[in-house]
Amino acid sequence: MTGKITIRKATRDDAVAIHELHIQSVRELCKDHYSNGQISGWLDPRTPERYFPAIDVGTYFIAIEDSVIVGFGGARPGEVWGIYVLPDHTKEGIGSMLLRHAMEIAQGSTDKVVLQSTLNAVDFYHRKGFAEVRKELIRRGSVELPVVLMEFKSET
Repeated sequence: MTGKITIRKATRDDAVAIHELHIQSVRELCKDHYSNGQISGWLDPRTPERYFPAIDVGTYFIAIEDSVIVGFGGARPGEVWGIYVLPDHTKEGIGSMLLRHAMEIAQGSTDKVVLQSTLNAVDFYHRKGFAEVRKELIRRGSVELPVVLMEFKSET
């Protein structure tokens, strides 16, 4: 990291950058766990406007370093939607910062938080206290993708 990271709610003005980051992150970080066909089928139908509904209800947030969006995530009570970081910014703590922010939102009034992890991110979420519940197939774009349903339970 070269600069200070800040996290804020995403706006519609961020949609193009979020879209480009999402595409880069999946293409680079998921390539060892999903085929080229799966990744293309997952990403090809995406457009920046597809992020508007989540942005409009305030469930997407971004990490900014030196005015560049270096990561984003989404969460609502009881659920983390995902954490994505630019490939050249992994291992810098950005994903951990985004997950902490997501958990503040997700744990609002519940002691259980779920997420669907891509295969490449399972170890990251394990290290953060999530446990595997089961493997699932989900539809993204024109393909079915294997993911791992994971759960975090607060100590009560």
